[in-house]
Amino acid sequence: SVMPVPASDILRLGNVPANVARVDVLDMTGRSVISKTWGNAPTGTVDVMALESAPYVLRLVDRSGVVLGQRTVLVQH
Repeated sequence: SVMPVPASDILRLGNVPANVARVDVLDMTGRSVISKTWGNAPTGTVDVMALESAPYVLRLVDRSGVVLGQRTVLVQH
């Protein structure tokens, strides 16, 4: 789960699969704007305060680079 949406400063992630190694945030052109190493935790946060107000793609990636899931999130300040 991802909340809050829209987010203004912090995205909170829950029920993250154990095999997630990295969380990426991409702009709508596909450019990575945040890449955060994930340490097998089922919950955590991603700081989006520095991002401009816009939609982004949040992507969960395993150690091999396989995308395990993604969803669109909105950052709004």
